Amino acid sequence: MWSVNSGASGCSSSSTTVELRQSTDGVNWSDPITTDLSEQTAFAWHVDVEWIPFKGEFWMLYNVKIPGSCTTSALHFARSADGVHWAVEPGPVLVRGAIPAFADIVYRASLIYDETSDTITLWYSGARFENGRYTWRIATEHLNAFAFFGRVTAPLAGTVPVPAVTSAPPLTDADAP
Repeated sequence: MWSVNSGASGCSSSSTTVELRQSTDGVNWSDPITTDLSEQTAFAWHVDVEWIPFKGEFWMLYNVKIPGSCTTSALHFARSADGVHWAVEPGPVLVRGAIPAFADIVYRASLIYDETSDTITLWYSGARFENGRYTWRIATEHLNAFAFFGRVTAPLAGTVPVPAVTSAPPLTDADAP
């Protein structure tokens, strides 16, 4: 199981680490092992990790935040053979504003890989600030692996670092979906 450690500051922390814990029974867990997942200007906030047997590796989707902000602006992707050492792809999976419903926040995501068709289905959530509040939505995308990896292996100019939202107020616990 992977989790994000932000310390006592929560989402307003200046950095996060991703930790791995292991269990054989779901009750007793190992001490956390800090992974090497890191980026220069953004930090993981919510992670979804899938083991892809056909590829022999773990795939992680995670939204990123900048120091001091609780607003997440993009989804990133990384791969690992052992779950501890990660290779982060330079391009985003999805960025804030890619669709109108996600104009202000790209939040959580998950994926499934179908080896028979070599396709990836992604599920996203995000929000738009309108009428004084965040309106949360979900979306899905289905694409072949070639298109997906073409997207994430090419850096998208102007997306890193992604500034905090300036038109919307900071998120609070009351804003959570």
